[in-house]
Amino acid sequence: LLAAALVSGGNFEEAIPILTALREAMPGEVEIVAKLGRCLAAETHFPEAEEAFRAALTLAPTHGGLIESLALIVIGQERMDEAVDLLLPAIEADHLPVESIVKIVHHMQTYGEMRRSVKLLRLLVEKDPANLPMVHNLAMAEVLTGGFEKSKEIYQKQVEENPESKEAWLGLSRAHQAMGDLESAVGAAEQAIKLDPTNIFALSDIVQSFSQMRRLDKAGIWAQRLAGAAKEEQKGHIFPMVGTVALATCDHETMESLGDPVEQLGKCHMHALPAFFLASLTQTETDQQIRDVMKVHEKWGTQAGFAALRRPLPEIPALREPGPIRIGLLSSDLRGHSVMKFVSPYLAYHNRKDFQIFVYSTFRGDQDYIEQQLPERVHQYRRVDALTDREIAEQMRADGIDALIELNGMTRFGRLPVLSYRAAPIQIEWLGYPFTTGISNVDFLLADPHLRPTNNDYLMEDVFEMPGAWCSFGWTTKAPMNEDPPCVANGYVTFGTLNNTYKYTPETFRMWARVLEGVPNSNFVVVRPEID
Repeated sequence: LLAAALVSGGNFEEAIPILTALREAMPGEVEIVAKLGRCLAAETHFPEAEEAFRAALTLAPTHGGLIESLALIVIGQERMDEAVDLLLPAIEADHLPVESIVKIVHHMQTYGEMRRSVKLLRLLVEKDPANLPMVHNLAMAEVLTGGFEKSKEIYQKQVEENPESKEAWLGLSRAHQAMGDLESAVGAAEQAIKLDPTNIFALSDIVQSFSQMRRLDKAGIWAQRLAGAAKEEQKGHIFPMVGTVALATCDHETMESLGDPVEQLGKCHMHALPAFFLASLTQTETDQQIRDVMKVHEKWGTQAGFAALRRPLPEIPALREPGPIRIGLLSSDLRGHSVMKFVSPYLAYHNRKDFQIFVYSTFRGDQDYIEQQLPERVHQYRRVDALTDREIAEQMRADGIDALIELNGMTRFGRLPVLSYRAAPIQIEWLGYPFTTGISNVDFLLADPHLRPTNNDYLMEDVFEMPGAWCSFGWTTKAPMNEDPPCVANGYVTFGTLNNTYKYTPETFRMWARVLEGVPNSNFVVVRPEID
């Protein structure tokens, strides 16, 4: 009774010695051994908990609760094949309730084990094809593991059998989206909206599809509708997507309708934040807002580092064999990209005798002619976009990288979580992102006296200040230029910008307007690819 009271009260550590004594006195009592295992697991004594659950299963091999508990322990140790071997016979023999299997599958998916979870889900759907939530879970898992056609087939069958199912239409939309068939994705999402006009998930899918098509005119219209449909408690969910489109289309009215941007940023799902972090920096003005944004970065970095905490790499040896210093560059942008214009001089003129440069490219598209030249310009070039964060870090360890420089930050195709594994003794953030990374294992932010944070408290990293400039610039294109400015021939001054539209704020427009008003007959040209 005392042990039961302690367990129900959450006093697991106190219950462990009592349950251990009871187990010794009554070794055949399954529930005592099972409770001991649960208490040990709750206190993170996982090897002891596993032993207890295995012992209990020898007494009750069909006990669904014990199978579930042991599976969760094994998955937590990332022994996934062993977990599948344990679960498949139990599922086939109906020893596990559906709720337990779903819990186990979700636990597996949090560890990124989508392919093995698909194996379990397929078996479940075969046993119970009428279980629509399970079918939906399988279809989404198929998408995440690259089984796009299979997912589309599942959802296509669902909408044919039940055309009034908004979930089926929404799933079909996402399957089309994953396959790159964005027009069909919009059509399926529109069917879901006909059934539920304020469904924020269907509205979000349409906004995302039009954004990927670079149809910002359409994306902006649907983003306004999405913002209007969202309830107050849903604004954190839609904020990154609506905010990105609103800033890209200079729709500051819709942006303002979402409320305080920094407050909403703190309510967003962590996985959605990196895509909006860069744009969010333009919305911070006060010291408190900057500090709040830093806290959100730190929160994201903590979550991004969970996998490395669960399964860290070994400590890096204090010394390695003598030889050239090995510099790693982790980036998706060492190609026809502005970042490459700053990195190019270092690749061309670095001291090859004393330094070796290793490039780890995370770009997911085809190589352009600039990236194709990289193997000749560096000591080692590797495409790592298909590897997990841990596998990339392991490769860097195997290469013996002395200092790793990350060039993306919170930008597209970035792989900041790699640095959570301490891939190199020294880890540096440079060039691609003008704020803290939120990753505690990043040691330095490269800066110079002219371009550096006004307050080091805004950063988790130490500032490594270069004495002159933080970067060089190369790869210029020479073009003939008339010595006379265009205004001499035109008779008026033309101002312009090529900057990304998310950087334009209402205050920016007011400033430009004052300049134009102060210069009679002047024009202003905005040069952006979105116009095409």
